[in-house]
Amino acid sequence: MPRHRSRSPLQAGPDRPRGSTITRIATGKRALLVDLDGTLVDNAAVTGRALAAAFTALDLPGEPPEQQFRALSGTALPQILARLGLPPELERPYREATVALIGQGAVRVCAGMDTVLRAQRAQGMAVAVVTNKDRSRAELVLERTGLAALVDELLAPTGALAPKPAPDMLTAACARLDVDPSQAVMLGDSTVDIAAARAAGMDSIACGWGAAAIGELVVAGPRWMAHTVADLGTLFASRIEGPWAATPGLRVAGRGSGAAPADLGRWPR
Repeated sequence: MPRHRSRSPLQAGPDRPRGSTITRIATGKRALLVDLDGTLVDNAAVTGRALAAAFTALDLPGEPPEQQFRALSGTALPQILARLGLPPELERPYREATVALIGQGAVRVCAGMDTVLRAQRAQGMAVAVVTNKDRSRAELVLERTGLAALVDELLAPTGALAPKPAPDMLTAACARLDVDPSQAVMLGDSTVDIAAARAAGMDSIACGWGAAAIGELVVAGPRWMAHTVADLGTLFASRIEGPWAATPGLRVAGRGSGAAPADLGRWPR
């Protein structure tokens, strides 16, 4: 049974404001880094409604490109606007609308992900959320969904930490958790999560319940693919409880069946 330190509020810092309710525990030398939107929580309803509200606030013509916007989930908001040819002025009303919707409880935990976090913490694994969302909204999501108590660290872009696909936030998370990147894994629903993990020198698990197409995720080259949260639970359980051979390359964890994934590479290494 892992020994945990007593929980205490995170200390304030450049990207860690005072009053944070996210807590830290001592968890040994392994870490699970998790993306937020589309991976840990379902924010699809918020995205569409907030984008429509922002279009209305700026009196923009035409229909909001909701599907294209969602397809870029995981990318930093200024980059999404630039790639879609939308005015940068849209950022402020969009953020304001999302804050209001999050406060109303429009964001939901992806079914079963809270159970996954609890199970990994019970195994002595640290958990950090690594998101391209700004920190204030990310903290609001974690607090409103009740996930804050299950997270040891929250990393969001700052002047010193570039957004994913840069590895900055992933390496910073490992440093804070005192975990070598080779003993961490990044879980996300976007190609930027996979690219950031590779750049940080850690393995990645692509999840198939987010916004990105499965084909895009596979091409991006994650170490493992979990099509459902049930597959993810099976992946972790099999790696903890059973022997497996060290093998390179992508290993697919089921296809929604919950069946035990076969021929998995050893992790942690």
